[in-house]
Order: sequence, then C-alpha cells, then structure tokens
Amino acid sequence: MGTTRDRPLAAFSLVFGLGMLAYGLVEYRDFIADDAYITLRYARHWLAGLGPVWNPGERVEGYTSFLMLALVTALGSLGLDLVVAARLVNWVSLVALVLFLIAFLRSRARGVGASELAAALPVMLVAGSFPLAIWVWGAMEGPLFAFLCTAGLATTLTLLERPAGWRRALTAGVALALAVLTRPDGALFLGFAGIALASCIPAHGRPAARQLMIVALTSAAILAPHLAWRFSYYGAWLPNSVVAKTTGLPAGLSEPGLSYVVDFLLLPPFVALLGFGGLVLALSKAPRDRGLYLLLASTVVYPALVARVGGDYLPAARFLTPLIPLFGLLLFRGLVVVLRAASWRSAAAVVAGLGLLILQPYYFAKQEIVDPAEVVGTIIGRHIADKWAPGTLVALHTAGSTPYFAPDYVYIDMLGLNDAHIARRRVEEPRSRWHRLPGHTKGDARYVLERDPDIIIAGPAGGTTIERPWFLSDFEMAREKVFRERYRLRVERIAMPRRGDFMTFTYYQRVPR
Repeated sequence: MGTTRDRPLAAFSLVFGLGMLAYGLVEYRDFIADDAYITLRYARHWLAGLGPVWNPGERVEGYTSFLMLALVTALGSLGLDLVVAARLVNWVSLVALVLFLIAFLRSRARGVGASELAAALPVMLVAGSFPLAIWVWGAMEGPLFAFLCTAGLATTLTLLERPAGWRRALTAGVALALAVLTRPDGALFLGFAGIALASCIPAHGRPAARQLMIVALTSAAILAPHLAWRFSYYGAWLPNSVVAKTTGLPAGLSEPGLSYVVDFLLLPPFVALLGFGGLVLALSKAPRDRGLYLLLASTVVYPALVARVGGDYLPAARFLTPLIPLFGLLLFRGLVVVLRAASWRSAAAVVAGLGLLILQPYYFAKQEIVDPAEVVGTIIGRHIADKWAPGTLVALHTAGSTPYFAPDYVYIDMLGLNDAHIARRRVEEPRSRWHRLPGHTKGDARYVLERDPDIIIAGPAGGTTIERPWFLSDFEMAREKVFRERYRLRVERIAMPRRGDFMTFTYYQRVPR
C-alpha cells in the first residue's frame, strides 16, 4: 500500500473534486436540453393511460432511452414534476457513479499495493468534470448511462483477472444490459465485455466459461423481453430515433463528427487525454492485460461511431460525456505505475489535477451552455397553449419543448425522430449548415402536406419564412404548388415581460377550403 503521507493528499483531492462538482451544479442549474422534453412528453402520455407515445394513437419510438423514460414515468406516478423527475434520476446516477468509483478504485489500489492517491486523483477529475454536472441538469440520460457503463465494465475488469463468484458476473450482466436499455449503443460495451470474457476461457477454463454464461444469460433475460415488446408495440426492432439519425444519410457528415471528438479530447480537465496517457504507461508494464484492451476498445470504437454519425450540436460533449469515468479508470492504471514511490510525484500530481480542474470555469465561461431550441420552443409552446384551439395539427422541427408545453395538440415531427415515414427517408445531400446538424438531416415536404396540417412552422422553434429555409422540408416546401396555394404567412409578436421586449413568431396557416 502507498505511504500514509499520501492519505491527506488523497482526502484533499476528493474534497476538491466534490467542491468543483458543487460549483458546476450551481453554475449550470438553468440548463436543459430540448430533446429531454421528447421523453417527457412520452412519459406524460404514458401516465395518462395513452401508452408511451408522442402523439396519442401513433406508436413511434422517438425517445432515446427506454430506461430513462421508465424511471421518469415511475417517479411521475408518485406526483413528481417530470422535469424534476428526470433531473433526480441524473442526480442519483451521478452520486452512485462517484461512490462506485471511490469504492472500486480504493479496492483496486489496496489489491495492487498502490498509493491511495492513485485512486483519489481519477475520482477527483471525474467528479469535478463540468460536462457531467451540466448533463445532470440537461435531463437526458448521460449520467445514468455513464454510471451503468462504468459499473458494468469495471466489474468485468475484475472478472478478467480471475474467475469470481456468480454475484459479480450477475452484477456485470445486469449493469451492461441496463446500459443498453439506457442507450441502444450500450450494446457496444456489452459486446466488448463478452469478447473479453470469452478470451479468458483458454487460460481459466470452465470457471471463465461459467461467468461468461452468467453475463450472457442475465443480459438476455433483461433485453430479450424488451426487444420483443418493442417489436410488438412499435413494429420495429430499432428505435425510430436511431433510424432517423443513422440511416439514409448523405456522405460527408463524418467531418463535423471528427471535430466533435477532437473537441471532446481537448475539453478541460482533459480526462480523456490523461486516460490515454495512463493507458500507454500501463501497457508498458502489462502489455497482455485484457482489461486494458477492453477499456481501449470501449474508449476508441465508441467515439469512432459518434464521429461517423456526425457528433451532436448540444454543449459539453453530450454523446461522449459518459466515457469520462472510463478514461478515469485508464488514468488510475497509469497512476499505479507512476505513484509507487517519491512523494514529490504525489504532490506534483495533485497540483496538476487542481490546475486542470480550475481551468474549467474559465473555459466554460466562453461557451454558450444553453439550447436555443429549448429556450425559444418553451416560449412558443406556452403561446400556442394560450392562443390556439386544442387538437390543432402542427408541423414543426422543434419536437421537444414546444409539444411539451402545448400538450393538447397533434404534431408532425418534420425531422423524423417521432415520425416513422420521415425517419426512413434517404437524403442525398445537405443543403444548409442547419441541415447538416446531426439528427436534423431528414424531411419530406410532400408527406407533410399530404397530412394536411393546420399550421406549419418552418425552420427553428420561432419559425422562419420559406424564403429563408433551414431544413430539408423547408427547401422542398418552397417548390410545392399545394403549399403556395393553401398556406399563408402569419407573423405574431410575443411579449417578453422579464426583458421588456418581444420576439417574433413566424408560421404558415392553412387557408380554409
């Protein structure tokens, strides 16, 4: 075990990391993502007895996370506000993640005779990372996904070293299966864990085969019923949101995806880069360590897939934030090599960690931690709920906040996340920078017009004229004779009492026949 002189440094590091977490949570408490309201609209309808649907009577799986939806709905059934419920799930997930990392890394440090500081520094950097704090408030599934993936893969690491009891294998299987229910791409981590466990069978024989079987059967017991339910209820094997974001897309969208990954790597406190550094150090001492290769595959292939689909437009690396704890595990392995002796190294490591965390407020102060679609869409939704007749059929692109705050209406999601037809449209080329945004590439003006909406909101949440198109349906709408003949431009001014100002709401209204 490391020297007792490292214990005060380890304790100080943990306290400082938790202090930075508290600072980030207070600083970004007003942030919420527009897409979070998509899940919350499904939860509202489920609670109302309409089933998990976006529009009553239309079975389309437009939400990203079934587990998040189920947990929010359960909390909502207890009377909790749905936004509060989603954030509570993330709060609990983040607390569970930090406690798990503390317990897991301290146990690992004792097992290899390493300094307590080697365990404390990764926890400090992971817990103090502002992206995790930001996405607690964002009300999407990032912190939940981070906890489940970390718990599942970390438990798998212990199984790779030597066959353990059935409880650990069961824990790994449950955590990784729940990660898949949280995000479908969690299947990647489950697959990598299975491959790593299978590779142990030649060395450990029947005990290794038994624990692989437990993980596989546990995962199948959780995932197979859900998959069967999904197909029977929605009529599809994959969520509609996944189809819309990953299939039928034009070439060339990977360029912004690569930039997205690079930006994540350069995001303070640089846990990803430190993790890769820790990987190099650890491989130099243990080049055949299966656990290192499991973490390497998880932290390289997953970002590559994110780059392939174009990344994301939301702040603080939403898609890649769940990887931060995995990079923390890699950093721990490197620190085990570095911090075995010489107390000056311990002090230097703590100072470096503090400096990286302190960089964050300066870096994020220059970033716009806000989702404009949520801010404007909320105002528009409340305006619609106050002014328009219930049951109005509205075609729009902002599928989260506006439909959530104007619940008594039927909507056409012109980006296809909640529309099975538009999600399967093949698009040849993007026509604007807005059209290139991940998840914003689909559209089909003719299909929308065939549904005869009462209102069409072109472009962003507050609308735009068809002469200034944003998305595919806007471009196509301008060429449709039916649109020009049957829809008339309307412009309204919405008062902004807190600012003493107003905003413009632009939309097209169908002319009565």
